[in-house]
Amino acid sequence: SDVVSESFTLTTILPASTLSTLPPLFAINADNGEELWRVDVESEVLAAPQVANDTVIVQAYDGRLIGLDKDSGDQRWVYSIDPPVLTLRGTATPVIDEGVVYTGFSNGKLTAIDINNGDLIWGKLIAIAKGQAELDRIIDVDAAPLLVDSTAYAASYNGYLFAFLKASGRPLWRFEISTYRELAEGFQNVYAVSQKGHVFAVNASNGELKWEQTAFINRQLSAPIVFAGFLLVADNEGYLHVMSQLDGSVIGRERIARDGVRAPMISINQTLYVYSDKGKLSALKLDNL
Repeated sequence: SDVVSESFTLTTILPASTLSTLPPLFAINADNGEELWRVDVESEVLAAPQVANDTVIVQAYDGRLIGLDKDSGDQRWVYSIDPPVLTLRGTATPVIDEGVVYTGFSNGKLTAIDINNGDLIWGKLIAIAKGQAELDRIIDVDAAPLLVDSTAYAASYNGYLFAFLKASGRPLWRFEISTYRELAEGFQNVYAVSQKGHVFAVNASNGELKWEQTAFINRQLSAPIVFAGFLLVADNEGYLHVMSQLDGSVIGRERIARDGVRAPMISINQTLYVYSDKGKLSALKLDNL
Protein backbone atom coordinates (compact mmCIF):
# COMPACT_ATOMS: atom_id res chain seq x y z
CA SER A 1 0.00 0.00 0.00
CA ASP A 2 1.19 3.52 -0.60
CA VAL A 3 0.18 7.10 0.10
CA VAL A 4 1.37 10.41 -1.33
CA SER A 5 1.75 13.31 1.10
CA GLU A 6 3.03 16.72 0.09
CA SER A 7 6.39 16.11 -1.60
CA PHE A 8 6.99 12.47 -0.77
CA THR A 9 5.46 9.04 -1.19
CA LEU A 10 5.26 6.30 1.43
CA THR A 11 5.17 2.74 0.20
CA THR A 12 5.87 -0.85 1.19
CA ILE A 13 7.54 -3.16 -1.33
CA LEU A 14 6.96 -6.89 -1.06
CA PRO A 15 10.18 -8.86 -1.58
CA ALA A 16 10.36 -11.93 -3.80
CA SER A 17 10.27 -14.20 -0.76
CA THR A 18 8.51 -13.25 2.45
CA LEU A 19 9.25 -16.44 4.36
CA SER A 20 11.93 -14.75 6.46
CA THR A 21 11.93 -11.16 5.21
CA LEU A 22 9.23 -8.57 5.80
CA PRO A 23 8.93 -5.52 3.55
CA PRO A 24 10.34 -2.23 4.85
CA LEU A 25 8.50 1.06 4.72
CA PHE A 26 10.04 3.55 2.29
CA ALA A 27 9.69 7.32 2.05
CA ILE A 28 10.36 8.42 -1.54
CA ASN A 29 10.63 11.92 -2.96
CA ALA A 30 7.55 12.30 -5.16
CA ASP A 31 9.34 14.65 -7.57
CA ASN A 32 12.43 12.62 -8.43
CA GLY A 33 11.97 9.16 -6.89
CA GLU A 34 14.89 9.56 -4.49
CA GLU A 35 14.67 7.40 -1.39
CA LEU A 36 14.48 9.61 1.71
CA TRP A 37 14.46 6.91 4.36
CA ARG A 38 13.43 3.33 5.03
CA VAL A 39 12.23 1.66 8.22
CA ASP A 40 11.79 -1.97 9.15
CA VAL A 41 8.47 -2.13 11.01
CA GLU A 42 8.88 -5.89 11.58
CA SER A 43 5.39 -6.68 10.32
CA GLU A 44 3.37 -6.57 7.15
CA VAL A 45 1.64 -3.27 6.42
CA LEU A 46 -1.59 -3.90 4.53
CA ALA A 47 -3.13 -0.43 4.79
CA ALA A 48 -1.81 2.83 3.37
CA PRO A 49 0.18 4.88 5.92
CA GLN A 50 -1.30 8.27 6.81
CA VAL A 51 0.48 11.56 7.50
CA ALA A 52 -0.44 14.51 9.74
CA ASN A 53 1.29 16.75 12.31
CA ASP A 54 4.71 15.73 10.91
CA THR A 55 3.92 12.15 11.95
CA VAL A 56 3.55 9.08 9.74
CA ILE A 57 0.93 6.67 11.09
CA VAL A 58 1.48 3.01 10.20
CA GLN A 59 -1.00 0.26 11.03
CA ALA A 60 0.85 -3.05 11.23
CA TYR A 61 -0.75 -6.45 10.75
CA ASP A 62 0.58 -7.68 14.12
CA GLY A 63 -1.68 -5.33 16.11
CA ARG A 64 0.60 -2.31 16.42
CA LEU A 65 -0.11 1.29 15.47
CA ILE A 66 3.19 3.11 14.97
CA GLY A 67 3.97 6.82 14.89
CA LEU A 68 7.10 7.76 12.90
CA ASP A 69 8.85 11.07 12.40
CA LYS A 70 7.96 12.26 8.91
CA ASP A 71 11.41 13.63 8.10
CA SER A 72 13.64 10.87 9.51
CA GLY A 73 11.45 7.79 9.91
CA ASP A 74 12.46 7.55 13.58
CA GLN A 75 9.89 5.91 15.83
CA ARG A 76 8.01 8.32 18.07
CA TRP A 77 5.58 5.95 19.74
CA VAL A 78 3.80 2.60 19.50
CA TYR A 79 0.29 1.62 20.55
CA SER A 80 -0.37 -2.12 20.50
CA ILE A 81 -2.99 -4.76 21.21
CA ASP A 82 -2.81 -8.52 21.62
CA PRO A 83 -4.41 -9.79 18.39
CA PRO A 84 -6.66 -12.86 18.45
CA VAL A 85 -5.34 -16.17 17.17
CA LEU A 86 -7.56 -16.04 14.07
CA THR A 87 -8.13 -12.78 12.18
CA LEU A 88 -9.06 -11.59 8.73
CA ARG A 89 -6.34 -10.85 6.19
CA GLY A 90 -6.23 -7.08 6.43
CA THR A 91 -6.29 -4.07 8.73
CA ALA A 92 -8.19 -0.84 8.99
CA THR A 93 -6.76 2.29 7.39
CA PRO A 94 -6.29 4.93 10.10
CA VAL A 95 -8.15 8.23 9.78
CA ILE A 96 -6.65 11.38 11.29
CA ASP A 97 -8.71 14.37 12.41
CA GLU A 98 -7.64 17.31 14.59
CA GLY A 99 -4.66 15.51 16.07
CA VAL A 100 -6.52 12.29 16.81
CA VAL A 101 -5.97 8.96 15.04
CA TYR A 102 -9.13 6.87 14.71
CA THR A 103 -8.67 3.24 13.77
CA GLY A 104 -9.95 -0.26 14.39
CA PHE A 105 -8.19 -3.45 15.44
CA SER A 106 -8.66 -7.20 15.15
CA ASN A 107 -9.86 -7.39 18.76
CA GLY A 108 -13.12 -5.69 17.79
CA LYS A 109 -12.23 -2.26 19.13
CA LEU A 110 -12.42 1.22 17.64
CA THR A 111 -9.81 3.49 19.20
CA ALA A 112 -9.03 7.19 19.32
CA ILE A 113 -5.32 7.84 19.87
CA ASP A 114 -3.37 11.07 20.40
CA ILE A 115 -1.14 11.52 17.34
CA ASN A 116 1.52 13.35 19.35
CA ASN A 117 2.33 10.64 21.89
CA GLY A 118 0.29 7.52 21.10
CA ASP A 119 -1.82 7.77 24.25
CA LEU A 120 -5.23 6.14 24.14
CA ILE A 121 -8.00 8.75 24.36
CA TRP A 122 -10.79 6.19 24.24
CA GLY A 123 -11.46 2.70 22.96
CA LYS A 124 -14.80 1.00 22.42
CA LEU A 125 -15.77 -2.58 21.59
CA ILE A 126 -18.02 -2.79 18.54
CA ALA A 127 -18.06 -6.60 18.42
CA ILE A 128 -17.75 -9.41 20.96
CA ALA A 129 -16.48 -12.85 20.02
CA LYS A 130 -19.26 -15.40 20.33
CA GLY A 131 -20.18 -18.80 18.98
CA GLN A 132 -18.36 -22.13 19.07
CA ALA A 133 -16.77 -22.12 15.60
CA GLU A 134 -13.53 -20.16 15.22
CA LEU A 135 -14.83 -18.36 12.13
CA ASP A 136 -17.82 -17.12 14.13
CA ARG A 137 -15.46 -15.56 16.66
CA ILE A 138 -13.63 -13.31 14.18
CA ILE A 139 -14.41 -9.69 15.11
CA ASP A 140 -11.94 -7.63 13.07
CA VAL A 141 -12.55 -3.94 12.50
CA ASP A 142 -10.98 -3.75 9.03
CA ALA A 143 -13.05 -0.90 7.59
CA ALA A 144 -11.65 2.60 7.99
CA PRO A 145 -13.71 4.71 10.40
CA LEU A 146 -16.04 7.22 8.77
CA LEU A 147 -15.92 10.69 10.35
CA VAL A 148 -18.82 13.06 9.77
CA ASP A 149 -18.95 16.29 11.80
CA SER A 150 -18.87 15.26 15.49
CA THR A 151 -19.59 11.57 14.87
CA ALA A 152 -17.34 8.58 14.19
CA TYR A 153 -18.92 5.57 12.46
CA ALA A 154 -17.25 2.16 12.49
CA ALA A 155 -18.25 -1.39 11.59
CA SER A 156 -16.88 -4.84 12.31
CA TYR A 157 -16.96 -8.41 11.11
CA ASN A 158 -19.54 -10.47 13.03
CA GLY A 159 -20.58 -7.37 14.94
CA TYR A 160 -22.20 -4.01 14.46
CA LEU A 161 -22.15 -0.66 12.73
CA PHE A 162 -21.73 1.83 15.58
CA ALA A 163 -21.98 5.60 15.86
CA PHE A 164 -19.87 7.31 18.53
CA LEU A 165 -19.22 10.87 19.59
CA LYS A 166 -15.71 11.61 18.34
CA ALA A 167 -14.69 13.59 21.41
CA SER A 168 -15.69 11.13 24.13
CA GLY A 169 -16.44 7.80 22.46
CA ARG A 170 -19.97 7.83 23.84
CA PRO A 171 -22.08 5.40 21.78
CA LEU A 172 -25.07 6.91 20.01
CA TRP A 173 -26.56 3.85 18.31
CA ARG A 174 -25.73 0.48 16.79
CA PHE A 175 -26.95 -1.57 13.83
CA GLU A 176 -26.19 -5.28 13.49
CA ILE A 177 -24.05 -6.16 10.47
CA SER A 178 -20.99 -8.18 9.48
CA THR A 179 -18.65 -6.32 7.16
CA TYR A 180 -15.01 -5.59 6.42
CA ARG A 181 -15.60 -2.95 3.73
CA GLU A 182 -15.37 0.82 4.10
CA LEU A 183 -18.50 2.86 4.78
CA ALA A 184 -19.99 5.75 2.81
CA GLU A 185 -22.40 8.55 3.64
CA GLY A 186 -24.97 10.68 1.84
CA PHE A 187 -28.60 11.82 2.10
CA GLN A 188 -28.24 11.64 5.92
CA ASN A 189 -27.53 7.91 5.57
CA VAL A 190 -24.57 5.69 6.35
CA TYR A 191 -24.11 3.02 3.67
CA ALA A 192 -22.57 -0.40 4.31
CA VAL A 193 -22.27 -3.69 2.44
CA SER A 194 -22.42 -6.95 4.35
CA GLN A 195 -20.18 -9.96 3.80
CA LYS A 196 -23.17 -11.68 2.14
CA GLY A 197 -23.67 -8.87 -0.39
CA HIS A 198 -26.55 -6.93 1.12
CA VAL A 199 -26.43 -3.14 0.79
CA PHE A 200 -27.80 -1.19 3.76
CA ALA A 201 -28.78 2.44 4.16
CA VAL A 202 -28.92 3.33 7.85
CA ASN A 203 -30.19 6.63 9.24
CA ALA A 204 -27.06 8.49 10.34
CA SER A 205 -28.87 10.14 13.25
CA ASN A 206 -30.58 7.21 14.95
CA GLY A 207 -29.37 3.96 13.36
CA GLU A 208 -32.73 2.97 11.91
CA LEU A 209 -32.77 1.01 8.66
CA LYS A 210 -33.84 3.18 5.71
CA TRP A 211 -33.62 0.47 3.05
CA GLU A 212 -31.88 -2.77 2.15
CA GLN A 213 -30.89 -3.96 -1.33
CA THR A 214 -30.55 -7.74 -1.74
CA ALA A 215 -29.94 -8.00 -5.50
CA PHE A 216 -26.20 -8.63 -5.12
CA ILE A 217 -26.07 -11.58 -2.72
CA ASN A 218 -22.78 -13.53 -2.83
CA ARG A 219 -21.22 -11.13 -5.37
CA GLN A 220 -18.39 -10.07 -3.06
CA LEU A 221 -19.15 -6.38 -3.27
CA SER A 222 -16.63 -3.59 -3.05
CA ALA A 223 -17.01 -0.79 -0.56
CA PRO A 224 -19.85 1.56 -1.54
CA ILE A 225 -19.20 5.07 -2.80
CA VAL A 226 -21.45 8.07 -3.40
CA PHE A 227 -20.77 9.51 -6.85
CA ALA A 228 -22.74 12.11 -8.82
CA GLY A 229 -25.69 11.77 -6.47
CA PHE A 230 -25.92 7.98 -6.73
CA LEU A 231 -24.68 5.06 -4.65
CA LEU A 232 -22.28 2.71 -6.45
CA VAL A 233 -20.82 -0.72 -5.71
CA ALA A 234 -18.69 -3.03 -7.85
CA ASP A 235 -18.74 -6.84 -7.74
CA ASN A 236 -16.60 -9.93 -8.29
CA GLU A 237 -17.51 -10.11 -12.00
CA GLY A 238 -16.41 -6.57 -12.79
CA TYR A 239 -19.86 -4.98 -12.87
CA LEU A 240 -20.43 -1.50 -11.51
CA HIS A 241 -23.95 -1.12 -10.09
CA VAL A 242 -25.71 2.24 -9.75
CA MET A 243 -28.40 2.69 -7.09
CA SER A 244 -30.71 5.44 -5.92
CA GLN A 245 -29.80 6.86 -2.54
CA LEU A 246 -33.50 7.36 -1.80
CA ASP A 247 -34.68 3.77 -1.86
CA GLY A 248 -31.79 1.59 -3.06
CA SER A 249 -33.42 0.76 -6.37
CA VAL A 250 -30.98 -0.35 -9.07
CA ILE A 251 -30.83 2.27 -11.82
CA GLY A 252 -28.25 0.62 -14.04
CA ARG A 253 -25.03 -1.30 -14.31
CA GLU A 254 -21.93 -1.35 -16.50
CA ARG A 255 -19.25 -4.00 -16.86
CA ILE A 256 -15.93 -2.25 -16.51
CA ALA A 257 -13.63 -5.27 -16.03
CA ARG A 258 -13.54 -9.01 -16.65
CA ASP A 259 -12.48 -9.70 -13.08
CA GLY A 260 -13.55 -8.48 -9.67
CA VAL A 261 -13.11 -5.15 -7.93
CA ARG A 262 -12.01 -5.28 -4.30
CA ALA A 263 -10.05 -2.04 -4.00
CA PRO A 264 -12.05 0.96 -2.76
CA MET A 265 -13.24 3.20 -5.57
CA ILE A 266 -12.11 6.84 -5.51
CA SER A 267 -13.89 9.99 -6.71
CA ILE A 268 -11.75 13.02 -7.65
CA ASN A 269 -13.01 16.10 -9.50
CA GLN A 270 -16.20 14.41 -10.75
CA THR A 271 -14.25 11.42 -12.06
CA LEU A 272 -14.61 7.92 -10.63
CA TYR A 273 -11.49 5.74 -10.54
CA VAL A 274 -11.91 1.96 -10.32
CA TYR A 275 -9.01 -0.49 -9.98
CA SER A 276 -9.74 -4.14 -10.78
CA ASP A 277 -8.20 -7.19 -9.15
CA LYS A 278 -6.01 -7.86 -12.21
CA GLY A 279 -4.69 -4.32 -12.45
CA LYS A 280 -7.05 -2.52 -14.85
CA LEU A 281 -7.56 1.13 -13.91
CA SER A 282 -10.72 2.81 -15.25
CA ALA A 283 -11.63 6.50 -15.11
CA LEU A 284 -15.37 7.10 -15.49
CA LYS A 285 -17.69 10.07 -15.80
CA LEU A 286 -21.41 9.98 -15.09
CA ASP A 287 -22.27 9.90 -18.80
CA ASN A 288 -20.16 6.70 -19.13
CA LEU A 289 -22.44 4.84 -16.76
